[in-house]
Amino acid sequence: RQAHFDVSAAFDAQELHTAASTGVTYWEGAVRVSGQVTGRQVTGRGYLEMTGYSGRPMSEVFR
Repeated sequence: RQAHFDVSAAFDAQELHTAASTGVTYWEGAVRVSGQVTGRQVTGRGYLEMTGYSGRPMSEVFR
């Protein structure tokens, strides 16, 4: 089965900068999903957590 998904943030400001407490910058929050599974269009909603993407703001990572 072949699948391709595009995932985008459902809301702005879901990235957390916690340098003072944990020293980690991470992103978590609601997402919208669209794509194809074996040629069929699909859409959905979800929740995503990401860490380890270099500590740079996501706005810089995905330029």
